[in-house]
Amino acid sequence: MEWISVEEKLPDNLSYHLIAWNVDGAKGVSYAMCEIYKDKKWYRNESGYPTKLNNITHWMPFPEPPK
Repeated sequence: MEWISVEEKLPDNLSYHLIAWNVDGAKGVSYAMCEIYKDKKWYRNESGYPTKLNNITHWMPFPEPPK
């Protein structure tokens, strides 16, 4: 699997993904759920707090669990 730029494609609504973010130069990777609220896409991180889409740079689906 490869990272997908949010400029290329956005994930499905109400689905969990790995996300790469950049806030004022601080970068990181987390997981979050994509959701549409009032016609805007947002992410809710693992703590349940909303993250603006403009802070998310890339996303990818979760990999399959080990067998």
